[in-house]
Amino acid sequence: MIHQRHSDLLPFLPAALSYARHLLKDSAAAEDVLQEVTIHALQTNHFPAVSDSLKPWLLRVVRNRCIDRIRGSHSEVDEQILDQVAAPRATDPERCLEQTQLRASVLSALAELPSEQRELLVLRELNECSYGDIAAILNIPAGTVMSSLHRARLALKAVIVSRMGES
Repeated sequence: MIHQRHSDLLPFLPAALSYARHLLKDSAAAEDVLQEVTIHALQTNHFPAVSDSLKPWLLRVVRNRCIDRIRGSHSEVDEQILDQVAAPRATDPERCLEQTQLRASVLSALAELPSEQRELLVLRELNECSYGDIAAILNIPAGTVMSSLHRARLALKAVIVSRMGES
């Protein structure tokens, strides 16, 4: 049973770690949270029976643990989030550099957004969660997810455009 649960969880652990890193802005703390959540998931009686509901359930547990950790620590960690992004896929060195610079610019702009907007964008764009999954994770209506995501994208665009004007 534990082996099966571990196998079921495995595909979602990278997304859970990425999500925790974005919430906590601290890789070590995110890894600790993921370890705690994994142990909890293997031992709980509330493990989802349907595999389709496993990712939202796992990300919600990660979110709750991160919130608990943030409330408990009350400290700001100023570690860069750039190490959380996958390496560029381009083989051409010039294109690879462009992708890296663009990624750094977007992530830096993302870090300036309010936590609610950042969380929505991370779930949708980086973790590729559906609107329904995001609604389940955040415990909000799907319509709110869509409208809030729209506002978050506009805010991200505004930050990026303002930076381009400064250059």
